[in-house]
Amino acid sequence: IDTIIPTSKHTSYQENAPFNLSCDVPQSLPPVQVTWYRGNTLVTYNDRIGMTLDNTLVFSYTKDSDNGPWTCKVKNNVIGGAEEAVNSYLLILESSAPVAHPSIQFVYT
Repeated sequence: IDTIIPTSKHTSYQENAPFNLSCDVPQSLPPVQVTWYRGNTLVTYNDRIGMTLDNTLVFSYTKDSDNGPWTCKVKNNVIGGAEEAVNSYLLILESSAPVAHPSIQFVYT
């Protein structure tokens, strides 16, 4: 597996704002399996957090509980199940103004 590259190892971002966390994965055949973890917990996608086809973790808005470690794990089932992980730390800064929270809808075809 080639090296995967996070957008940033340490990122500070404003609370209640949309945010993307990227995991750059080289093209491969068959495609590698990408999973995101918050700490040691597999990320559950919902109307606030989702993953795009290019493996970017998308937040429709951030909140204080998003603080902490986020990990992108890449697994290649062809090369003996080789696995690699890259960690990022997200620090959410408090927002002083109330914000309407949009939601994300991902459609996979």
